[in-house]
Amino acid sequence: MPTIHVTRDLAVPANRAWALLADFANIHLWNPNLAGSTHQGGPVCGVGATRRCDLADGKNSIVERVVEWQEGRSYTVEVVEGTMPVVDARVTLAVEPTPDGGSRGTITMSYRPKPGLHWQLAEPIALRPMMRHMLGKVLFGLAERASSSTTAASSSAA
Repeated sequence: MPTIHVTRDLAVPANRAWALLADFANIHLWNPNLAGSTHQGGPVCGVGATRRCDLADGKNSIVERVVEWQEGRSYTVEVVEGTMPVVDARVTLAVEPTPDGGSRGTITMSYRPKPGLHWQLAEPIALRPMMRHMLGKVLFGLAERASSSTTAASSSAA
């Protein structure tokens, strides 16, 4: 089962980045891969929370359910339905403080390509690089939104 691990340093405290991650249903506000996201059931956050994410390509969507939640640190979702070319997908989004007062965001995704020789052959040369690129954009969006939230909060306080 392929696993992709992407990390990015964030120039904001971990609690600021976590606040964005913990707003589970509203991931579309900072994830540039998404056109929208909505709460689908269960609690608003924590284990059992479910969201639908409509991808920016206008063709694909996924429904994710939280299976692990470590308040202030990370959560893991499993993709329970979707149109992406993967099955058995699990994604962990995590944030941890760094010694400089910033934080580090990490995404780890494991999946299997959809059944069929086409997907098996495409996985290492097309699917994996595409997934790595998308995950990198998620962390970029998190960093950008967290930084702009910090800037907006600082400007409001002045």
